[in-house]
Amino acid sequence: MYHHPIRLHRAWKLHGEILDGQPIAVGLRQFNCPTGLVPGEEVWLVLEEVRLPLRVQLNDQPLGPSLVPAAQYEFAVTELLRPSNQLRLERAWPQPAEQNSGAERADVPAQWLGAIRLEIRLGEYH
Repeated sequence: MYHHPIRLHRAWKLHGEILDGQPIAVGLRQFNCPTGLVPGEEVWLVLEEVRLPLRVQLNDQPLGPSLVPAAQYEFAVTELLRPSNQLRLERAWPQPAEQNSGAERADVPAQWLGAIRLEIRLGEYH
């Protein structure tokens, strides 16, 4: 059971957009492709403690349908990686009570999910 975690907890940029006529909150995180990958290693994106419905994209490619609250999601992303990458999380625009709660942080928004990371795994690990 080999894996190497890379946490993506800081450097998130948060902003609002209109999508299909509805306001959404967007979290963007830039990161470089892990280096030194050897044959048989795969890169997975892991989202823990998803607390509300989210849409997830990596380099403009959706990672499955909208996520619902759950303990954990995992996505094999090796084939989607570029030298420079952008992870995008989208959610419904926060309600006033959420905006005033003080729970939003400069890193991964605390109300959205618990933790997010890349994992480098041997092919047979998953």
